Amino acid sequence: MVIGLVVAAALVGALGLARALVGWRRRRSAAGESGHPFGTIPFPDAGTFPVDDELDAAFDAVLAAHSHELGDLLEMRLRGLIARQVPVRAIRPAPGTHTARLCFADGTVVLARSGGGRELSAIVLGMQSGSVVVSGFTREDPLTRLDLRSRTGRPLAVLAIGLDQPD
Repeated sequence: MVIGLVVAAALVGALGLARALVGWRRRRSAAGESGHPFGTIPFPDAGTFPVDDELDAAFDAVLAAHSHELGDLLEMRLRGLIARQVPVRAIRPAPGTHTARLCFADGTVVLARSGGGRELSAIVLGMQSGSVVVSGFTREDPLTRLDLRSRTGRPLAVLAIGLDQPD
């Protein structure tokens, strides 16, 4: 009886697979060479996409409208980093020129930009000789200058763009 059930289940499975394959072949031949059920999908003309200038203007408008809230959130996190003297544990690449993610020991990640990349390399050198912590910040909407201090006492400064998520 058990063998009969196994054979019946195998036959039902094989029949279902055969029906699926036949149906797939019929749909593919009806769709044409592309294999897509609606035929070939036309790619939109380049003129239908917004121009880069329009996108830049839209992003600038959003930044202008919400920079104060983003600055408040960044300031709140920076105050905690300063009060607890949380060290920078890693610097990871970020999109943009001379931009990096400063990863702190408590999981906070700050997007930072330096003028020519020298400041970021100075932070790395400071991390090799000891810990680097935030000593202060200066907020000038929409930018925040982040002052860091290494164990050697050498002052370092970068522009904090905003917060980021840990990888």
